[in-house]
Amino acid sequence: MKKILFVVFSLAALLFVFPSCNNSDSPQQKMKKEKKAIEKFISQKGFEILKNYPADGVFKENQYTRTSTGLYVRVIDKGDSTKIRMNQKVNIRFREGLYFMEANSVSFTNDSATDNPIEITYGMPESYAYTYGDAWEIPLSFIGDKAKISMIVPSNLGNSSDKQYYRPVFYGSVTYRFD
Repeated sequence: MKKILFVVFSLAALLFVFPSCNNSDSPQQKMKKEKKAIEKFISQKGFEILKNYPADGVFKENQYTRTSTGLYVRVIDKGDSTKIRMNQKVNIRFREGLYFMEANSVSFTNDSATDNPIEITYGMPESYAYTYGDAWEIPLSFIGDKAKISMIVPSNLGNSSDKQYYRPVFYGSVTYRFD
């Protein structure tokens, strides 16, 4: 009887140590699914992706450009002529945040009076990259204070949770204010 119990417990222990084949996707498969989801979202929304940033900086309705980092950006309002300075603080508010790969995703915002804005320090990714992701700083090189943009953020440019779960996010309206 002791031998039978030993064999049963040994087999059970092996099942915990060496789990059976896992049906979860590999990171490469997850990235491929994300890329297809972004392409589908762009198509469903009727967005036009420009090969180059417009020379005059003016985007027509539903026009976006894809940066070298993979961020899709549409500048709605360039803001004023104030350019960002190294180590300058920036407050960011957004509306229409949407994790479009998720079923039953609802829109979220940080644009109400009770919400805190995202605060980053330009040129200091350690101040924001883990919590908020890298996407927030990328547009700052071509916009001014009080600018408004829209963007599609691939998971690799998102926050730590977005990266972990391969979740791209759409922000319909993002406003930048320099301190």
